[in-house]
Amino acid sequence: MADLRAFLAASFAPGSKPQVIEVLRALMAEAQINPAFGERFRDGFLRRRRDALGVLVNRALTRGDLPPDPRPGTVADIVFGVIWYRVLATREPVDASLVDDLISVLAGTPTRASGSRP
Repeated sequence: MADLRAFLAASFAPGSKPQVIEVLRALMAEAQINPAFGERFRDGFLRRRRDALGVLVNRALTRGDLPPDPRPGTVADIVFGVIWYRVLATREPVDASLVDDLISVLAGTPTRASGSRP
């Protein structure tokens, strides 16, 4: 699971830099209004990250580190959906605690004592 955790940590690290977040917001906005740019953005950036995550998820499944459900594509939707939701909608931090939460959710293991809330 260390490889998956490292990938998520590296993916989330730029989330602590406001200038990077602003660029990501601008890129995603342009991808929504400019079909040609959107296709290049999806193929050149988003799909590469999704494919890389898929390799790590498949390895984790093979090792038994992750349960068989959800499927790898859904795992990618969860991980990147959380990132983009925070970047575009809530503006909550994309940080190390989010990595821990996602690993916990994906592995089906609690990170906090049962019933406790942050």
